[in-house]
Amino acid sequence: MNECEQIHPLLRGYLAETLSAHDRRAVARHLNLCASARKELDKLRAGPVKTPVNPVEPPREPWDLKILRWLVKKPKPKPKVMAEPESKPEKTLKPAPGPAMTAPMAASESTLKPSPSPTVKPMEPTPVISSAPPGANVPAPVLAVARHSHFKPILLIVLVFGGLIFLTHFIQNAGDNFLVKGIKRWMSKNHVMGVNSSLELVLDLTNLPHWNGNAAPVASAREEMITDSDHFNLFWKFLQPGADPPEVDFTKNAVAFVFTGAKATPGYIVKFKRMENYSDKTVLWFDEAVPTAEQAATATVTRPWVLQMVPKPSQSPVLIQKIQ
Repeated sequence: MNECEQIHPLLRGYLAETLSAHDRRAVARHLNLCASARKELDKLRAGPVKTPVNPVEPPREPWDLKILRWLVKKPKPKPKVMAEPESKPEKTLKPAPGPAMTAPMAASESTLKPSPSPTVKPMEPTPVISSAPPGANVPAPVLAVARHSHFKPILLIVLVFGGLIFLTHFIQNAGDNFLVKGIKRWMSKNHVMGVNSSLELVLDLTNLPHWNGNAAPVASAREEMITDSDHFNLFWKFLQPGADPPEVDFTKNAVAFVFTGAKATPGYIVKFKRMENYSDKTVLWFDEAVPTAEQAATATVTRPWVLQMVPKPSQSPVLIQKIQ
């Protein structure tokens, strides 16, 4: 057993001064040399450490009960103000006057007669909500205040539930709401808060009316949209001279055309595939079929073209792109 193990049990006696002189000298010498013994002695002097007691918080009332309590709470009635009673002058007993004292008494009565005191006007009580039984005579202001106080909580409850129903319907149908769509389109066009263009609708164009050929009067490649009947009839005369133009309702539809330019061999066919509606643009995709080996062997210059009827685009600009 080392010296620390022998001295540490004696520290309590050292503080209580119950050790012998020999042991006290040994403990004092050890305290000068051992830091751990000094720390333990300081702990014994400080006493036991008291742990803080955490206060117990009362249970919190749910938020829905708070709202109901606020809605249904009744206004406190105002206290009635009592009118002060009028002060009346005190009556004094007068002795019956004799025949000899009539004149002097009359003079003294005229000099000692008290002046009338001013009357205090009572204050009018403020109207309060009456708790009178049904059938009793209740003033009109009191009835108006009572009806208003009972109608206010009902109106607030109806407004709260109506707002919740509207908010739920708005969230569930946010994708079909024109206001949400308009805001989203504006944000995507102006790139506000990092909102990018989003695809909203894809239409298949392969089953819609279209007209094509391989002898366009234009030698260069060109893509464009036709949105009125005059331009459509003009293009049709150049592409199909002598033929009657087909009927197209331009109030609901439009016509997209593509000229691919000059090709060295026949067999090139242009077809529109799909229409993609984005929040800030419309994209029309077309595909170009390449000729077969037999058609490629024929050296004949062609100029393929196609006219495709499409639903009237809801977003501009309209881009016509080739599928790579």
